[in-house]
Amino acid sequence: MSEVNMEQTLNQLEEIVSKLESDEVDLDEALKLFEDGVKLSDQVQKKLKDSELKLKQVIESSEGFSLEDFAL
Repeated sequence: MSEVNMEQTLNQLEEIVSKLESDEVDLDEALKLFEDGVKLSDQVQKKLKDSELKLKQVIESSEGFSLEDFAL
Protein backbone atom coordinates (compact mmCIF):
# COMPACT_ATOMS: atom_id res chain seq x y z
CA MET A 1 0.00 0.00 0.00
CA SER A 2 1.33 3.40 -0.89
CA GLU A 3 1.79 6.23 1.59
CA VAL A 4 -1.55 7.63 2.74
CA ASN A 5 -1.92 11.32 1.97
CA MET A 6 -4.22 12.46 4.77
CA GLU A 7 -5.43 15.61 3.03
CA GLN A 8 -6.31 13.76 -0.19
CA THR A 9 -7.99 10.96 1.71
CA LEU A 10 -10.06 13.33 3.83
CA ASN A 11 -11.09 15.23 0.69
CA GLN A 12 -12.19 11.96 -0.91
CA LEU A 13 -14.21 11.10 2.19
CA GLU A 14 -15.88 14.52 2.09
CA GLU A 15 -16.81 13.96 -1.57
CA ILE A 16 -18.29 10.58 -0.74
CA VAL A 17 -20.34 12.02 2.12
CA SER A 18 -21.63 14.82 -0.13
CA LYS A 19 -22.68 12.33 -2.79
CA LEU A 20 -24.36 10.08 -0.24
CA GLU A 21 -26.25 13.04 1.23
CA SER A 22 -27.61 13.99 -2.19
CA ASP A 23 -30.73 12.40 -3.58
CA GLU A 24 -29.00 11.75 -6.90
CA VAL A 25 -27.40 8.35 -6.18
CA ASP A 26 -29.15 5.06 -6.60
CA LEU A 27 -28.82 2.19 -4.14
CA ASP A 28 -26.04 0.38 -6.01
CA GLU A 29 -23.94 3.52 -6.30
CA ALA A 30 -24.61 4.38 -2.64
CA LEU A 31 -23.40 0.94 -1.55
CA LYS A 32 -20.23 1.31 -3.64
CA LEU A 33 -19.59 4.78 -2.22
CA PHE A 34 -20.13 3.49 1.30
CA GLU A 35 -17.68 0.63 0.71
CA ASP A 36 -15.09 3.07 -0.66
CA GLY A 37 -15.63 5.35 2.34
CA VAL A 38 -15.07 2.51 4.80
CA LYS A 39 -11.81 1.55 3.04
CA LEU A 40 -10.60 5.17 3.14
CA SER A 41 -11.60 5.45 6.79
CA ASP A 42 -9.57 2.33 7.58
CA GLN A 43 -6.54 3.86 5.85
CA VAL A 44 -6.89 7.04 7.92
CA GLN A 45 -7.22 5.04 11.15
CA LYS A 46 -4.07 3.06 10.34
CA LYS A 47 -2.13 6.24 9.51
CA LEU A 48 -3.23 7.84 12.79
CA LYS A 49 -2.21 4.76 14.80
CA ASP A 50 1.18 4.63 13.03
CA SER A 51 1.71 8.32 13.74
CA GLU A 52 0.80 7.83 17.40
CA LEU A 53 3.34 5.00 17.71
CA LYS A 54 6.01 7.13 16.08
CA LEU A 55 5.30 9.99 18.49
CA LYS A 56 5.53 7.62 21.46
CA GLN A 57 8.89 6.34 20.22
CA VAL A 58 10.25 9.88 19.89
CA ILE A 59 9.02 10.84 23.34
CA GLU A 60 10.39 7.65 24.92
CA SER A 61 13.82 8.24 23.38
CA SER A 62 13.98 11.84 24.62
CA GLU A 63 15.32 12.48 28.09
CA GLY A 64 13.26 14.55 30.46
CA PHE A 65 9.90 13.74 28.92
CA SER A 66 7.26 11.50 30.42
CA LEU A 67 5.13 9.26 28.26
CA GLU A 68 1.37 9.59 28.33
CA ASP A 69 -1.22 7.88 26.16
CA PHE A 70 -2.98 10.03 23.61
CA ALA A 71 -6.75 10.09 23.64
CA LEU A 72 -8.09 9.66 20.11
